[in-house]
Amino acid sequence: TYTTYVAVLNIKDKPLSYSFTFSISKEERADANSGKDAGENFENAIEITSGKYQAWIIGGQCGNDQKDFYKINLDKDEKITVDAISGESAYLTYTIYDEPHERAWQVRESIDPKETKTLSWINRKDAQAIYFSADLTTDGKYDFTVKLEKVASASETNMTNSETTAQGSQKPGQGCLPF
Repeated sequence: TYTTYVAVLNIKDKPLSYSFTFSISKEERADANSGKDAGENFENAIEITSGKYQAWIIGGQCGNDQKDFYKINLDKDEKITVDAISGESAYLTYTIYDEPHERAWQVRESIDPKETKTLSWINRKDAQAIYFSADLTTDGKYDFTVKLEKVASASETNMTNSETTAQGSQKPGQGCLPF
Protein backbone atom coordinates (compact mmCIF):
# COMPACT_ATOMS: atom_id res chain seq x y z
CA THR A 1 0.00 0.00 0.00
CA TYR A 2 1.30 3.40 -0.96
CA THR A 3 0.12 6.85 0.05
CA THR A 4 0.48 9.70 -2.45
CA TYR A 5 0.28 13.35 -1.45
CA VAL A 6 -0.41 16.25 -3.81
CA ALA A 7 0.14 19.82 -2.68
CA VAL A 8 -0.83 23.02 -4.50
CA LEU A 9 0.91 26.07 -3.07
CA ASN A 10 1.02 29.70 -4.02
CA ILE A 11 4.06 31.94 -3.94
CA LYS A 12 4.19 34.19 -0.90
CA ASP A 13 2.08 37.35 -1.26
CA LYS A 14 0.79 36.35 -4.72
CA PRO A 15 -2.78 35.26 -5.22
CA LEU A 16 -3.44 31.78 -6.54
CA SER A 17 -5.24 32.25 -9.85
CA TYR A 18 -5.14 28.72 -11.23
CA SER A 19 -7.58 25.89 -11.00
CA PHE A 20 -6.45 22.27 -10.93
CA THR A 21 -8.16 18.97 -11.57
CA PHE A 22 -6.45 15.74 -10.56
CA SER A 23 -7.32 12.27 -11.64
CA ILE A 24 -5.55 9.40 -9.93
CA SER A 25 -6.02 5.83 -11.01
CA LYS A 26 -4.33 2.60 -10.16
CA GLU A 27 -3.01 0.54 -13.07
CA GLU A 28 -2.89 -3.20 -12.46
CA ARG A 29 0.67 -4.44 -12.85
CA ALA A 30 0.20 -8.10 -12.04
CA ASP A 31 2.06 -10.62 -14.19
CA ALA A 32 0.28 -13.19 -16.36
CA ASN A 33 -3.23 -12.38 -15.08
CA SER A 34 -2.22 -13.75 -11.67
CA GLY A 35 -2.93 -10.79 -9.41
CA LYS A 36 0.73 -10.71 -8.29
CA ASP A 37 4.29 -10.26 -9.49
CA ALA A 38 5.96 -13.30 -11.06
CA GLY A 39 8.78 -14.53 -8.87
CA GLU A 40 12.45 -13.83 -9.47
CA ASN A 41 13.37 -17.53 -9.19
CA PHE A 42 12.14 -21.10 -9.69
CA GLU A 43 10.62 -21.40 -6.22
CA ASN A 44 8.40 -18.33 -6.69
CA ALA A 45 7.38 -18.92 -10.31
CA ILE A 46 3.75 -18.37 -11.34
CA GLU A 47 2.14 -21.47 -12.84
CA ILE A 48 0.60 -20.86 -16.27
CA THR A 49 -0.66 -22.86 -19.26
CA SER A 50 -1.62 -22.03 -22.86
CA GLY A 51 -2.90 -18.49 -23.24
CA LYS A 52 -2.20 -14.80 -23.83
CA TYR A 53 -0.55 -12.87 -21.02
CA GLN A 54 0.66 -9.39 -20.05
CA ALA A 55 3.48 -8.78 -17.61
CA TRP A 56 5.81 -6.04 -16.38
CA ILE A 57 9.44 -5.70 -15.42
CA ILE A 58 9.68 -2.76 -13.01
CA GLY A 59 13.21 -2.35 -11.68
CA GLY A 60 15.49 0.60 -11.12
CA GLN A 61 14.02 3.50 -9.15
CA CYS A 62 10.45 2.24 -9.42
CA GLY A 63 10.88 -1.25 -7.99
CA ASN A 64 12.99 -4.34 -7.59
CA ASP A 65 11.48 -6.53 -10.32
CA GLN A 66 14.40 -7.67 -12.49
CA LYS A 67 13.14 -11.00 -13.89
CA ASP A 68 9.91 -13.01 -14.15
CA PHE A 69 9.68 -16.80 -13.84
CA TYR A 70 6.74 -18.94 -15.02
CA LYS A 71 6.16 -22.67 -14.45
CA ILE A 72 4.52 -24.76 -17.19
CA ASN A 73 3.74 -28.48 -17.02
CA LEU A 74 4.63 -30.39 -20.19
CA ASP A 75 3.91 -33.97 -21.17
CA LYS A 76 6.45 -36.10 -23.01
CA ASP A 77 6.65 -35.11 -26.70
CA GLU A 78 4.82 -31.84 -26.07
CA LYS A 79 6.04 -28.66 -27.76
CA ILE A 80 5.95 -25.26 -26.12
CA THR A 81 6.04 -22.12 -28.25
CA VAL A 82 6.33 -18.70 -26.64
CA ASP A 83 5.72 -15.61 -28.77
CA ALA A 84 6.94 -12.57 -26.86
CA ILE A 85 6.44 -8.88 -27.67
CA SER A 86 8.22 -6.12 -25.79
CA GLY A 87 6.48 -2.79 -25.33
CA GLU A 88 9.86 -1.02 -25.23
CA SER A 89 13.20 -1.25 -27.03
CA ALA A 90 15.24 -3.55 -24.87
CA TYR A 91 17.87 -6.22 -24.73
CA LEU A 92 15.78 -9.29 -24.17
CA THR A 93 16.57 -12.68 -22.66
CA TYR A 94 13.93 -15.41 -22.75
CA THR A 95 14.98 -18.78 -21.37
CA ILE A 96 13.38 -22.22 -21.03
CA TYR A 97 14.71 -24.42 -18.22
CA ASP A 98 14.02 -28.13 -17.88
CA GLU A 99 14.40 -30.27 -14.77
CA PRO A 100 16.58 -29.99 -12.77
CA HIS A 101 16.51 -26.26 -13.57
CA GLU A 102 19.08 -26.49 -16.33
CA ARG A 103 18.93 -24.15 -19.30
CA ALA A 104 17.41 -26.00 -22.25
CA TRP A 105 16.92 -23.16 -24.75
CA GLN A 106 17.58 -19.44 -24.77
CA VAL A 107 17.09 -16.37 -26.95
CA ARG A 108 19.21 -13.32 -26.09
CA GLU A 109 18.98 -10.38 -28.43
CA SER A 110 17.90 -6.82 -28.97
CA ILE A 111 14.19 -6.31 -29.56
CA ASP A 112 12.38 -3.32 -31.02
CA PRO A 113 8.99 -2.11 -29.74
CA LYS A 114 6.14 -4.36 -30.84
CA GLU A 115 8.58 -6.84 -32.45
CA THR A 116 7.75 -10.51 -31.83
CA LYS A 117 10.37 -13.07 -30.81
CA THR A 118 9.51 -16.76 -30.85
CA LEU A 119 11.00 -19.42 -28.59
CA SER A 120 10.06 -23.09 -29.14
CA TRP A 121 11.17 -26.29 -27.46
CA ILE A 122 10.06 -29.95 -27.41
CA ASN A 123 10.08 -31.97 -24.22
CA ARG A 124 11.49 -35.40 -25.14
CA LYS A 125 11.67 -36.50 -21.50
CA ASP A 126 8.84 -37.82 -19.34
CA ALA A 127 6.24 -35.31 -18.17
CA GLN A 128 7.92 -32.52 -16.25
CA ALA A 129 7.53 -28.96 -15.09
CA ILE A 130 9.60 -26.58 -17.18
CA TYR A 131 10.26 -22.93 -16.48
CA PHE A 132 10.16 -19.91 -18.75
CA SER A 133 11.87 -16.70 -17.64
CA ALA A 134 11.79 -13.18 -19.07
CA ASP A 135 14.49 -10.62 -18.43
CA LEU A 136 14.39 -7.15 -20.03
CA THR A 137 17.09 -4.51 -19.71
CA THR A 138 14.42 -1.79 -19.85
CA ASP A 139 11.51 -1.43 -17.46
CA GLY A 140 8.11 -1.83 -18.99
CA LYS A 141 5.32 -4.05 -20.19
CA TYR A 142 5.73 -7.14 -22.30
CA ASP A 143 3.11 -9.46 -23.79
CA PHE A 144 3.51 -13.15 -24.44
CA THR A 145 1.50 -16.06 -25.79
CA VAL A 146 2.11 -19.66 -24.74
CA LYS A 147 1.04 -22.48 -27.06
CA LEU A 148 1.31 -26.18 -26.14
CA GLU A 149 0.90 -28.94 -28.70
CA LYS A 150 1.53 -32.67 -28.89
CA VAL A 151 4.15 -33.65 -31.50
CA ALA A 152 5.38 -36.95 -32.91
CA SER A 153 7.82 -38.79 -30.66
CA ALA A 154 11.52 -38.86 -31.56
CA SER A 155 11.25 -42.59 -32.37
CA GLU A 156 8.32 -41.92 -34.74
CA THR A 157 10.30 -39.31 -36.65
CA ASN A 158 13.63 -41.21 -36.55
CA MET A 159 15.44 -38.04 -35.49
CA THR A 160 18.41 -37.87 -33.19
CA ASN A 161 20.30 -34.93 -31.73
CA SER A 162 23.09 -35.39 -34.25
CA GLU A 163 20.61 -34.99 -37.13
CA THR A 164 19.16 -31.76 -35.79
CA THR A 165 20.77 -28.34 -36.12
CA ALA A 166 19.43 -24.97 -35.09
CA GLN A 167 20.65 -21.53 -34.11
CA GLY A 168 20.56 -20.66 -30.46
CA SER A 169 21.84 -22.11 -27.24
CA GLN A 170 20.73 -25.64 -26.37
CA LYS A 171 22.02 -27.89 -23.61
CA PRO A 172 23.65 -30.79 -25.51
CA GLY A 173 22.63 -34.39 -25.09
CA GLN A 174 19.18 -33.75 -23.65
CA GLY A 175 17.17 -35.20 -26.55
CA CYS A 176 15.32 -31.89 -26.85
CA LEU A 177 14.87 -30.57 -30.33
CA PRO A 178 14.44 -26.82 -30.93
CA PHE A 179 12.06 -25.75 -33.70
